[in-house]
Amino acid sequence: RGGRQLPCLLVKANSAIVPDGSAQYSYDSLSSMTNSFSVQNKIGRGGSGDVYLGRIGSSQVAIKVIRTIQGVQVDDTEFRRELSVLSMCRHENIVPLLGSSAESGNPLCLVYRYMPGGSLVDRLLPSSTGPPLTASERIDVAVGIALGLHYLHQPDSERNKPSIFHRDVKSANILLDADGYAKIADAGIAREADSSVTMTGGMGTSGYIDPY
Repeated sequence: RGGRQLPCLLVKANSAIVPDGSAQYSYDSLSSMTNSFSVQNKIGRGGSGDVYLGRIGSSQVAIKVIRTIQGVQVDDTEFRRELSVLSMCRHENIVPLLGSSAESGNPLCLVYRYMPGGSLVDRLLPSSTGPPLTASERIDVAVGIALGLHYLHQPDSERNKPSIFHRDVKSANILLDADGYAKIADAGIAREADSSVTMTGGMGTSGYIDPY
């Protein structure tokens, strides 16, 4: 119904186009890519850390630096979980993870392909990222989110990927690429579906989670 041709339900992307997240970067190299993580390169702030714009060769990347307290890494749970989840995923509507940095004594970092369209929360109303999305573009984004969630929820034996629950789907965690296609991001509190685990409380962001 939207103005663009939408991707098929399950996209088996070429690994040369969508990396598998296994690249290892030194903290110094990431610092160099972002002008020492300068304020001018800072493009976002999330619950687990700040995001900086960098460049690898001719490609722009987004580098999430996991937050520390007085220089000490308090908990690496979300880092490990997001690295594990996104390394298993290959889909048109999941943000591509390029690699990570986990050097002793330095903050943990995750490196993603940069999404120049910004986040969905910034495109629902006029902003510096661009004009608000049209009605047809919003439909395309909604369908893209649904396709991405469908992929997460389905096991993929080829990639040894189990069913995954994202648990924090909200407009701030939906990124748009240069063509306006939606990419689900931030899998820090995602978990594998496991019938042996019983959830007794809500997870996610207030205002977006189901009542419980």
